Amino acid sequence: PFQLPFLPVLKQLQFDDINFYYSDAEADIETDIAVNKLRLSNPGINETIHFSANGTVNQHPFEFSGETSFLTDVTRQNIADQGIKLKVHADAPGVTLAVHGEIEHPVLAEGINITFLLVADDLDKTFTSATGKSIYQFTGKTEQPLSLNFSARLTDIPAGYALNAIKLKLADSDISGKLSYIANPERAKITAELHSDKIYLNQLLAKQPGQSKQPENKNRQPENKNTTIKLPDTTLPFHLLKSLDADINYSIGQFQMDQFKPEAVILNATLHAGLLQIKQLDLKLDGAPVRSSLTIDSSTKIPSLKTTLDIDNLQLGLISQALQLEQLKSGTLHSRIKLRTRGKSIKSLVLDMKGKANIQLDDVSLEHRLKNNKHKAKIKRLKLDYSGINEPLKYHLNGSIDDEPLSLSGELDSPASFIDNKTLRLKLKLTALNADLEVDGSIAKPLDIDRAQLSIALDIPKPETSILKISHLVPKIKPNEKIPDLPLKLQGLLSVAPMNFRFEKMQLTAGNSDLSGTLFADLRGEKPFIDAKLESQLLDLNELVPATIRESDEAAHKTEKQQNDTADKTRLFSTEPLPALDALDKIDVKLIYKLKKLTSNNKSINNIYLNLTLKDSLLKLEPLSIDFARGTIKSTLELSSVNTPRFQLEAKIIKLDYDRLMAILGTKEYASGELDAEINLTGEGNSVSALMASLDGRFRVTTEGGVLHSDALKLLSKDIVSIIPFTDSSDRQKINCGVVQFDINKGIASTHAMVINTGTVSALGTGDIDLASETLSLYIAPRSKRTSILKLALVPVNVTGPLISPSVVPDIAGSAISTTETATNISLAIATGGVWLLAENFTNKLWDQFIDDTDYCAKALAGEKIVPARIKLESKDEEDDDLSDVLDDDENDWF
Repeated sequence: PFQLPFLPVLKQLQFDDINFYYSDAEADIETDIAVNKLRLSNPGINETIHFSANGTVNQHPFEFSGETSFLTDVTRQNIADQGIKLKVHADAPGVTLAVHGEIEHPVLAEGINITFLLVADDLDKTFTSATGKSIYQFTGKTEQPLSLNFSARLTDIPAGYALNAIKLKLADSDISGKLSYIANPERAKITAELHSDKIYLNQLLAKQPGQSKQPENKNRQPENKNTTIKLPDTTLPFHLLKSLDADINYSIGQFQMDQFKPEAVILNATLHAGLLQIKQLDLKLDGAPVRSSLTIDSSTKIPSLKTTLDIDNLQLGLISQALQLEQLKSGTLHSRIKLRTRGKSIKSLVLDMKGKANIQLDDVSLEHRLKNNKHKAKIKRLKLDYSGINEPLKYHLNGSIDDEPLSLSGELDSPASFIDNKTLRLKLKLTALNADLEVDGSIAKPLDIDRAQLSIALDIPKPETSILKISHLVPKIKPNEKIPDLPLKLQGLLSVAPMNFRFEKMQLTAGNSDLSGTLFADLRGEKPFIDAKLESQLLDLNELVPATIRESDEAAHKTEKQQNDTADKTRLFSTEPLPALDALDKIDVKLIYKLKKLTSNNKSINNIYLNLTLKDSLLKLEPLSIDFARGTIKSTLELSSVNTPRFQLEAKIIKLDYDRLMAILGTKEYASGELDAEINLTGEGNSVSALMASLDGRFRVTTEGGVLHSDALKLLSKDIVSIIPFTDSSDRQKINCGVVQFDINKGIASTHAMVINTGTVSALGTGDIDLASETLSLYIAPRSKRTSILKLALVPVNVTGPLISPSVVPDIAGSAISTTETATNISLAIATGGVWLLAENFTNKLWDQFIDDTDYCAKALAGEKIVPARIKLESKDEEDDDLSDVLDDDENDWF
């Protein structure tokens, strides 16, 4: 054969000490390759060519060897058709590469049949030796060394190449099958038929580190009040789908990514002329079938997309484990989704989405721990129905919270409005805890909750039952008092704006009582501001406050006894700080309230008007006015919490029907009639006791034509009952007139006038009440125009001691009566119609001192000061040594 002169025969060629250095600063990789010896040898033109090399990579040794040869003798005529054989073997730390095969027509790249085998016992060791870095920076960390075993056979096919007999095993994951590539003139095409028994992405992908907390920007700009969901509007590269054709079939027996472990995964996809069809992407999750498909057509001017997703009986416990949702215990998921859309970007695709989507959750169990209390929620069924991005999203839920039934349904008008942060209409109906709530309205910017108008209707047939149910869920709101079990209804229009709220057209009913008007809350300033204009047609106190229902006499007596038994025996006025006044510093209020009628115990008062303002810690009530039958009450009040709390009260009462007032308040009827009053008081202090100790002003009460019950005096002292003659067998005493006026200076209330006239007897009082020490010292003297009444033993008395329990004793200073005598002994005179006094030798000169024709009532009503002269009691026989014995006799002997 002819030997080509231009093909030299290299018996041996050798290179020594070749060095390569590679650096990647971004990846922090440095590689130093030292080739100690590279040798090529060829005995002859038709002989096998041998090659070998050895050296180090980052000081780790490697070896490389191989051979190649032509298939037949080379001639001028056959050189283009000569094939070659190839055999390569390489060893590096932890990795072995073997290649063998032949190429029949190397010039034409035809007749290729080459087999590859790559084996690595520990890829991390190999990668570290080559780069100085661990491969686990890019993959998941495995308990066992990350091993690799890859083999395949490369062949040529018409206009392309095929990779057959693929077998890849990387750690516990595997892939087998075949893959081909055809370089068609119009578009290349990839065909794949692959299968995996297991794919464990946890071993192949490194966990992404959590994002570090960004430092707080102290110079934060004001919040953007035009928030939207920023959907990318960049044109998607749909044109790439036109650059390649594909036909892929891939099945996976078991797939794992974190706790997500689908099985029986099947992918069947084709791509031709810009039409991508994922005809089948099916899998099973814990036995639940999941079926989906996707079609993208980029061949049209505006690309289109279609997708389906069907899920049957997917156990939510699996999702709970995958997403680490401890609160989600169990349940099932079903879905039927079929959507279509057109667009060139994600935004246009989302905003054009149409179709149907039905998602259903069944038998969902949730647990949530709130502090030390564990609560259970169950969703028997939750349905979500979607029919388009511009159509309402409907929802319906049935379930329970701690075994309390719950139902929720409604719709959100247009998810597109939510995405664009435009006006979103909503409807909601909630039934829970024996209550019904309906909401219908709109939110101007739902992502910011910037402005909203919501029509609200709340119906609570049994509030007490509802509150008790709520208290089981939230023990802190358990009521201390019994709640009236009245049907409660509330409706109105709630308007929400940035940092302020308005509740208009409010209609609240509780039983027969009602409240309507407008409430406004502004939270933009340093302090909240509340503005309320309210009115009521009727308030029924007996319904709203059952404690106001008048008790029977027997029940009232028991209640009074219980109160007396449990009362503080040392002080009447509390020394505790006034905590309610703290609220005056924290809020501003403007309140106007009109009440047409208030009823209690079959009595009513009309036309209550309240005008209250609270600004800068100063509360003003100007006025509070009430129409009380034939009378009126009009009062003003100023209360300030600046520095030391102080108040100023002015009240004028005309013809107050006080038996009606007692009926309204639910107290026993201790008196009846009408009274007038003028009250002007000021005071300051941090407690009720301090306020009373600093009191200044005037207190005046007058009444004419009333009736006093003996029980009224029992409230003050039982001794007083012993010395006042009640001529009526029913323990009622007519009061022709009464005047009580105190002038108060720095906590000392001094009598200006204290007069009670029964027609036959007048009682005149004088003295002081020390509100600081809570003591009193009053002298009460009787007067009469009729001598016949004197047989009832009208005796002047001193009322002294603490306000909480005053003592009543006869005024006998300077007389012959023993100073040890008490008011109880005076009752002997009353019980015997005056016989006791006659028996004790009191003369008519005593009675003469009580006879007085002065009209003290007229004087007191005219505003004159009344100071009765003191009258001494004297015995006829001042030498009688047995007098004290008689006075000390047992009063039971007289009955």
